[in-house]
Amino acid sequence: MKSLTIGAAMVVGSASLLSLGVLPILLGGLVETGQLSQAGVGQAAMLETFGLALGAAFGAHRMGRSAMRAKVALAALALAAVNAATPHASSAAIVLVDRALAGV
Repeated sequence: MKSLTIGAAMVVGSASLLSLGVLPILLGGLVETGQLSQAGVGQAAMLETFGLALGAAFGAHRMGRSAMRAKVALAALALAAVNAATPHASSAAIVLVDRALAGV
């Protein structure tokens, strides 16, 4: 395996785990603004982690090797859109759906 491939895999893996470190900060902000209750924080964290596990488990099987840069760019834009939509959610249920999609 090429060292560039190994390095890229390490960067992607580290970045995906970094989201778990930032999650309490994001969810704490949603509690402070009244968008989530304490129980909702646990549900949102569980849904995002479950989505992350699903994406890791099945995403590689569904993605072909062709046009990887376009697929990664599209996934990054989709994640940015979901993260931008979370603070503007009108109900706790929408916040939970946003966080589940952010995990995937």
